[in-house]
Amino acid sequence: MKSFAPVFAVLAAVLATGCASSQLDRRSEETSNRAAGLEVRQTDEGVAMRLPDTVLFEFDKAALRSGAGAALDRSATLLRRSDKLVSVEGHTDNVGSPEYNKSLSEARAKIVYDALRERGINPARMRARGFAATRPDADNGTPEGRMRNRRTEIFLIGESVDTILGPVN
Repeated sequence: MKSFAPVFAVLAAVLATGCASSQLDRRSEETSNRAAGLEVRQTDEGVAMRLPDTVLFEFDKAALRSGAGAALDRSATLLRRSDKLVSVEGHTDNVGSPEYNKSLSEARAKIVYDALRERGINPARMRARGFAATRPDADNGTPEGRMRNRRTEIFLIGESVDTILGPVN
């Protein structure tokens, strides 16, 4: 019976891993994301987590709002479900000089990077970058579009949304 011990150990580990991911309930995960102000979607590059600046930052500032903790806590929870590389990316609207917006977007990405590190995400798998207004998500010609473009996104490179949120019910 001793010769089967390694086989049973491997089988138990495989079953435990399979059970852990199948325990995620997509609906409740999406509800938790909405409650934290976090948008999660699948992209060609992996999983994108969008944190609107209204959740994280005051207008034109790089210091976190006092209520930003829920979005950052939720983001860290999702990131811990993967071992993939993480890219934290800051974006701005097109108001202000390109140099100023580049500096602001970099500062915001770094603040979020630091907050995730403080929440236990390994800095060796993260990078922070600022893109200013070079990658708009909406039309900068409207106040609503500019607001949508002021954001920080966290990308899990090469990851599937099913891994971090569970399968679609």
